[in-house]
Amino acid sequence: MGYVQIDTINVIERAHHRILWTRIPGYDREHLHQAQTVDKTVFEASTHALSYVPARDLKFFLPAMRRARKEPRMPWNRTVKDEDIRRVVTLIRKTGALTIRDIKDDVLVEKDWAWASRKPSKRALDMAFHWGLVTISERAGMVKTYELIDRHFGWDKPPRPATDRQVLTYRLDRALRSQGLVSLDSTCHLSAKSKPAIRALIEARVQRRELVPVTIEGTGKVEHWTTPHTLDTISSPDDRPVHILSPFDPLIIQRKRLALFFDYNHPVRGLRTPGKTRSRILRAARPRR
Repeated sequence: MGYVQIDTINVIERAHHRILWTRIPGYDREHLHQAQTVDKTVFEASTHALSYVPARDLKFFLPAMRRARKEPRMPWNRTVKDEDIRRVVTLIRKTGALTIRDIKDDVLVEKDWAWASRKPSKRALDMAFHWGLVTISERAGMVKTYELIDRHFGWDKPPRPATDRQVLTYRLDRALRSQGLVSLDSTCHLSAKSKPAIRALIEARVQRRELVPVTIEGTGKVEHWTTPHTLDTISSPDDRPVHILSPFDPLIIQRKRLALFFDYNHPVRGLRTPGKTRSRILRAARPRR
């Protein structure tokens, strides 16, 4: 899937646990703890939202972390001072991994939004996280434990950040692997500025016959692509039971794509708008050999 979204919603279970439980037979909460804290095979990063990502993909997220240190602050974090970030990082370096509950000397402030913390150190820790100075080494419910990123992974030296082109290639490959059939919108979800570069990458692969253009009837000019292997391995529908996925699952989190493929608009705040029933046939425009 490429990543698993983390969310606080907890009606039946936390969103990230539900995603994994509907995907993996026999999944247990402790499996995620084992992966994040013990095996260190996943880490937390921003995708379209805060998510668990395979640790092998960390190098593709390092460029964004480095850019975040240089870019102008967003309105929500302009009040965070550099000296506060240095203070919490120094505290972790001296005393070890900690949670916001371990910081006792903050002067409490009023919350300016519902999910904020009254402790100013919380925003400093969040900034250090987005800058790649610290990582989330453990969670107890939604309480995060922060640790220096190099100490958590035991690096002698950090991995080399991926180049811009490597990051684009990673995003396209991740979309093809997790979605099977991709469009520019689905590959560049919430990253419209990357569309021109991704399109160029797709067109180059089409020229090399590594991707095949696909037309979906009834969808107008919306372009899709897949790999020849994917087309060759599509099986016929059968009578196996329907498998219901979490609403936060990466396969269906993009609501426009969900409606396009399955004629289904997921309920929002209790409302449901039925999708239009259309018969669609996938047609592959294979290049001549």
